[in-house]
Amino acid sequence: MLNDAGEWFWGSHEWNYAIRQAFIDVRAQISFTSADWTASTKTITKTGAFADYTWLAGDQIEITAATGGRLGWYEIASKVSANAITLTESVKSTDISGAVSATMHLWGCALPSDFMNFLPGMPTIAPGFAQSFDFADMSEVQQWRALFTGGSTAAYIGALSFGKDTLNGGARTPRLEIAPEIVAGRASAFSISYRSKWPRVTTSTTAFELPVWCEPAFKEVLRAFARGYQEEDVATVDERLMRIMAGPLYDQALRQDGMLQNSWGQIKGGAVKTSSSRGPFNNFDIQDPT
Repeated sequence: MLNDAGEWFWGSHEWNYAIRQAFIDVRAQISFTSADWTASTKTITKTGAFADYTWLAGDQIEITAATGGRLGWYEIASKVSANAITLTESVKSTDISGAVSATMHLWGCALPSDFMNFLPGMPTIAPGFAQSFDFADMSEVQQWRALFTGGSTAAYIGALSFGKDTLNGGARTPRLEIAPEIVAGRASAFSISYRSKWPRVTTSTTAFELPVWCEPAFKEVLRAFARGYQEEDVATVDERLMRIMAGPLYDQALRQDGMLQNSWGQIKGGAVKTSSSRGPFNNFDIQDPT
């Protein structure tokens, strides 16, 4: 019940206190040859090949050679050790000895464990690296991956996706999919500003942060869930929450949170911004907003 109330409260407004910043690492591409395939466990084994690999739900591997096996893309189910990984599908129904070659394109980046959503205009580029970063859809990201290779002077695009952890109940993990690929990898390649999610309470001793100005409103929300579940015939949870959102405690929380930063700067991309870069002749008749 506490988590139900917390999830609702956290998502009921774009709270400034939930804004966080983090740097995103890009993992290096991994290639190997002469690996073994064990059919019974769907395992690829190559001594030391995966020592620097950190598994992320949704990772894929491209099998480029496998005697008698099916070539192509496979989802990586887990990292067993520095010497082995498992796949979700079978390359071949029988074992292969020393004849598997593959490349792991690790262009999916791990996001913070408390990530809920990106803030508008983010990610930005880490200082001294790349030209720009823009969001796109996955079809365009895939196209860029096929056409370009990344580097310190490249422009980048990305999209949010969710990898499936097939070994642990199919839980979905958010990933930042980037293009083009940074083959050598890079630590702190991109900086992001994001809004954190509700810190779920799992034990009786779990502590979570909540600004003091939100505590009265949150207590009211928690009571609304408790009484709404038990006394639905009197008033449903929805009805109680609607009254809270129209009341002074919730309004005070909104106003106090809003005063943390009362300006976000000039609107980007509008006519006023455009007027400063209309070209050398400055003869475009664009009306500034009123």
